[in-house]
Parts: sequence; structure tokens; C-alpha cells
Amino acid sequence: MRKLLLINLLFISFVTLGQTKILDFEPDKTFGLANNNGTNTQFKPEIAANPVKDGINTSDTSVKITKEVGAPNWAFPFLNKIGSDPGGWNFTAGKVMQIKFMSVNKTDFTLTLRPWVNGAAVSDEIDLSFSGLELNKWYIAEFDYTAVADGWANRIDVWFNRNGGSDDGDVFYIDDITQSVAKTLNTEKFEFNNVKLYPNPTTGIIHFTGLENANSITIHNVIGQQVKKIKLENSLVYISDLNKGVYILKSDNGLQRKIVKN
Repeated sequence: MRKLLLINLLFISFVTLGQTKILDFEPDKTFGLANNNGTNTQFKPEIAANPVKDGINTSDTSVKITKEVGAPNWAFPFLNKIGSDPGGWNFTAGKVMQIKFMSVNKTDFTLTLRPWVNGAAVSDEIDLSFSGLELNKWYIAEFDYTAVADGWANRIDVWFNRNGGSDDGDVFYIDDITQSVAKTLNTEKFEFNNVKLYPNPTTGIIHFTGLENANSITIHNVIGQQVKKIKLENSLVYISDLNKGVYILKSDNGLQRKIVKN
């Protein structure tokens, strides 16, 4: 299982180039909506009117997910029977999934989407962790499954806070699942307000604070090529071996920052 931590998420921009819509939950679409625990206590999924037709989502309908009191984490909703036969999300045409989501009463939570490819659940599902979100506001999350083999994803499992938490009765919404062949979110809009990198510009040493959840950092040039990878063992990053210029620093938990090497 992979985890991506997104701290104090304030704004997300979305690029539609090269995307294919999988499902928008409007009345003319074919799909199944069920729960892994049947009719017992569960994360209850249902088609509902979009309560906030504004910003990035003005559609009429969406899926409302309520975590009922006492619902176990294995009682999650899932989508299946998507589209026509064979139906679903064709991984051959793109393995990056985007989904719109909204929380009614949680500002901090995790969201997990697990596709089933060729009838089997992927083993390396992705958890996205969010903090500092506005309530009743639509956002977009992106799940990169490019490491998974080609095939049809005709079922998608959905969790909010699947690893527990005091969220009985909390309500979430999802809508508009799309796919693309590459990442489309402008991740520079993910603000890590508690992370500080200094000095910048630097002559070769970068100090940082607030990046405790990262394990490694990669350095990329302005055309996107990775020029250095660093395992984080302390609060220092050394780039004295790089030429002068502008670089992009990326952590494995989602941070991106521009740095200048003098």
C-alpha cells in the first residue's frame, strides 16, 4: 500500500487535456453501486443530488457516502458494471485516475481508490491523505496506477478513512471519474505551509524543516529530467555537485518546490 500525504491542501487546478471520462453518475449512465458488507452496518453509498453545484463540479447528481455508526473498515462501497461489455476503466488507454470528492464534516481524512483489473484487486493500492480542507467544497484527487499491468478495471473500491478514526456518521461525496495517460493535477498548487527550505538560492546545501513524513527527495531540471535522488536521513540536502541553474525539488510525499543553485 502506498501513502501520499497532502498537507494543508488549499487549492487544486485541473487540466482536462487527454482525459477520458469513465463515469459521471448521471441518470443515463450504466454502473452498479454496492457495499462490500451487503445491507449490514457499512459505508453506505447512494445516488444523491449534488449539494454544492459550484466551482469544479456543476453536475446534477453524485454519489453520497455515509459512514454509519459502527461500520467496519471492510464494509466499503464499490462501483462495478461500468459502461458496456466489457465495460469499466480500460487500463490500456490510461492508468491515472482522477475523481472529484467533497467532505461535509471532516477537514482531515484519507481517500483510497482500489481498482480491480481483470477480475482481481490490485495489491498496491494508494491512500491519499488530506488535511485542512474546506467543508462542502469540491476537490480533485489523482491516483497513479501506471505500475499495474494492462487490462480492464471493471470494479473500483472506495474508502474514506479506511484505517479508522472517529468518523461515524460522517458524509462524503464523489463524482466524475476520469482517466488519463499521465498526471494532470498541477501539484505545485499543493501547499505545504509548514515546510521551510533555506537558503534559496543556495550554493550547495539546503536545510529543511517540516518534512518529517518524506523518505526521499528527487531533483529535476527545468525540462523534467531527474538529475539527483537523495535518501532523507537528516534535515540537509546537498546539491553542490549540480550546475548553476533552476531545479525542481520533489519529495515522495507530494511536495514540489523550485530551488536555485548559484
